[in-house]
Amino acid sequence: MRFIIIWLTVVCNLLFAPFILYKRFNYRTNGVSHFMLPASQLEKWLSMFFYCLIATPLLSIAALTLADLCLLPFYPLSGTILWFLDGTLPLVFSHILAVNFFIYILSYQALFFFCNIWFQKSKVQKTFAVLIILAVFSAFFSALLTGLFPLPNFTDLAKVGVYTNDIHLATTMLRGIYNIGGAWSTVSLLLTIFTITGIWYASFLKWKEQEL
Repeated sequence: MRFIIIWLTVVCNLLFAPFILYKRFNYRTNGVSHFMLPASQLEKWLSMFFYCLIATPLLSIAALTLADLCLLPFYPLSGTILWFLDGTLPLVFSHILAVNFFIYILSYQALFFFCNIWFQKSKVQKTFAVLIILAVFSAFFSALLTGLFPLPNFTDLAKVGVYTNDIHLATTMLRGIYNIGGAWSTVSLLLTIFTITGIWYASFLKWKEQEL
């Protein structure tokens, strides 16, 4: 439970860091001092990127670990140790879903990062409106793909193999589907990484446009 609370807090801080640290940077009045700083556009954008994507989660983990250390004597269960020493952390990061989860969080962070630069007022509300629109579009697109390219049911294939006494055929079909699923997962992961990079690059272009 402590592990879940700490990582949920870190993820929330990572996502909302642009709105907290750089909420007013592009305001017409409050943002003048920021744009007058003696630094190039790339340096300012990289500074925002560093503080939002790297410094904020690291500082959050350090602060929460210190708080966990200070609260150790008050935990009701005897033998309680720090959250990263109980064997949970290696177990989580050894699973392949941890990588997918990290990429998934980065995609949201890139979107929040971009919306904070794009919008000037009501940034959080407009960002959640964008999320709703993307969710509706994604659901519609997924339903369309499912209708055009329906995937066979694993259970039905297994029943076919059992009823026809041809286990080799069922196993071959299932292996083919798993291979297709693994290839599609790799393609989907690469597309997501390219999308995240594209969103960050678009945020930099918008940054340059605002400074110009």
